Amino acid sequence: MAGGYNSYHEVIEFSLPIISIPNTETGMDDQVPRVKSGSEFGASLTIIESNGGEIRNSISQMLDDEKRKQFRGFCSKLERPNGADDISKVVIDSL
Repeated sequence: MAGGYNSYHEVIEFSLPIISIPNTETGMDDQVPRVKSGSEFGASLTIIESNGGEIRNSISQMLDDEKRKQFRGFCSKLERPNGADDISKVVIDSL
């Protein structure tokens, strides 16, 4: 995955283990700090300058069942409630 705002937050929300290779050529979207924060927290892997060895190493980690479980666990710790369930209950209850 690159590291766009929506894609990044969706994979965190759904606890999907990912390898990020951020797009460094965007004009306004600074993807590098976004995906690095996920990696530093342990929720994903980030490759800034891709090379064969780093890509092979990242894929090997993603193929490890235990490592993927760890990524999913860290992703779930990054999730934040957004209030959608609460407000929809208020709306439904007021009908």
